[in-house]
Amino acid sequence: MLVTCGDKLQLPPVPESASVLAPTEGRSKEHQCGVQIFRQYDDVFVLTSAFRFTGNDSQRAILELMRKPGGCTLSKQQWKELLATDIQHGASLDGTDGYTHCSYAWSSVCVGQAERSKPSAKKAGATLFVIPAQDSICDRTAREIRSIGLGKLALQHPNMNDMNHLPGIALLHEGMEVRVTLALHHLDIPPDTVATIQSIDLHPDDVPDGAAEPGTGLRYLKRFPRSVAIKIHDCKTCFLKPEPCTRHASTGASKSCTDCQWFEGVFLVQPVEGGVGAKPRAWQIEVQDANGDTHKIKGFRRQLPLTTVQAGTLHTMQGSTADKGMIFHWVFPNLISAEAKWLATYVALSRTPSLALLRSINLTPKIRSIIEQGPPPGIVQRFGELFDEKLQISAKRAADLMKKYGWY
Repeated sequence: MLVTCGDKLQLPPVPESASVLAPTEGRSKEHQCGVQIFRQYDDVFVLTSAFRFTGNDSQRAILELMRKPGGCTLSKQQWKELLATDIQHGASLDGTDGYTHCSYAWSSVCVGQAERSKPSAKKAGATLFVIPAQDSICDRTAREIRSIGLGKLALQHPNMNDMNHLPGIALLHEGMEVRVTLALHHLDIPPDTVATIQSIDLHPDDVPDGAAEPGTGLRYLKRFPRSVAIKIHDCKTCFLKPEPCTRHASTGASKSCTDCQWFEGVFLVQPVEGGVGAKPRAWQIEVQDANGDTHKIKGFRRQLPLTTVQAGTLHTMQGSTADKGMIFHWVFPNLISAEAKWLATYVALSRTPSLALLRSINLTPKIRSIIEQGPPPGIVQRFGELFDEKLQISAKRAADLMKKYGWY
């Protein structure tokens, strides 16, 4: 038996045209075949009970209104409760050190990464290492790169997706909870895998000489660490060679021996260039210099594929629950569609178990108008075309079976 679950009112894949609910006209044969697979499901049900929301507030009612086709109108009390989450309307950031910074815009995510990394290091009593990426620009002369400052501009580019999922500045410390930004170890470790840093093996040029106080402050590294040992959460795979104890030195480590070390879930992360694989992939971006001139540049990036788990894009947060709380930056790029803005707003408002665990930055009346415009009619229509008939048949079958077995 195969069961698939999802919510049609979530952010679509990238690109949007790859969604099962995207128009099929003019799409590839493979895309149309994929849609046809969904048409062949035996049963389709719409679940109506949500167990994430535990607060005694208007959050659940607001989300139910948002799902209403054709739009809705928030009551004064509902909008008042939403505004109460906004920093400019009195909400406090006290006690939110464990909250996740989140936004649709990468510029806000980068700010969140820095804001979360510093207190994380302080709490752990560890040094926070600042590790800049190495960008090799391949379509400009060395003189152009220096005179315009293209290297610095590439490093400041906020969108990690444009840079092959590698951060411009990696902020890491021992004991930090991190997210892997791209697939590692032949895809055994997928993107967004969560782990904790166990140790950072610094390059000899960066090893403290004794003058600095260990475990405090911020340190800018001149070289990449030789490796970063991470312990992957809920992972039993042994990526490293086990170390036998003295009794098993000649025969090899034994699983039944408590003295032999097997390093379950431990992986050594090393700097990668342009993604994982034999052939690095170049990035291509547009940057703007101090004079306002735009430059298209191409290059390769080398960096550690790790970033704090406490800051990420809304796409990363989708499908998860922000149990510890979330700080959401209500900033959307100008070029995204009204449909994408509504979907992003719905996803953002449905991440926390209650409004008490949500803090908003820049929650304006524009966001209210997005909330009240209703779900994208195209998505609702295409979902109906795909599943409405099957929903009715499945509901009748379920009712008949419940009656037959006395499950009412």
